Amino acid sequence: MTHSVTLRASEDGPDRLGAYYHTPSVTEDDQPALFEVSRVIGGRVTKTVDFHQINAAASLIELDHPLSAGELTALSINWERITEPAVFADDTDFYDFRTPWPVGHVSLEIAFAGEWPACARGWATARLSDDQSLTDLPEVELSPNSSVQVAVRDVIGGAVRIAWSWSEPV
Repeated sequence: MTHSVTLRASEDGPDRLGAYYHTPSVTEDDQPALFEVSRVIGGRVTKTVDFHQINAAASLIELDHPLSAGELTALSINWERITEPAVFADDTDFYDFRTPWPVGHVSLEIAFAGEWPACARGWATARLSDDQSLTDLPEVELSPNSSVQVAVRDVIGGAVRIAWSWSEPV
């Protein structure tokens, strides 16, 4: 799984950031799912801490160079799963992304290697209260393809989500 972001420095000097990955999934035998950073573009991993008990990992990423105020840079972090995932009985999966900060644009794209899903749907909203669930909002049917995407602009505490199924919905 690859997370790509564009960073903008609010002041001179930022040269590192923390990357955190958490998943609620477990292995077939109910053990924590383990991930590690396998590749970084735009920086390098200097330290990693595993939180196996909560299915999470954190890495300290040092950027290729310190940023100047207002400077933009791209960063891409690839998290590789090192344990086998459990098979979900309902044959569905999802990813979502939520930001509490105002940003210009949030998008989520899922690419499928091999077989395409039978169906996919997406949610996107510029504003979402802390107690509100994204899935309570209207969904959009996405055309199953090698990749699907949802996006929203002018975000102030918003979110995006894509869910898919390998079998037709009932």
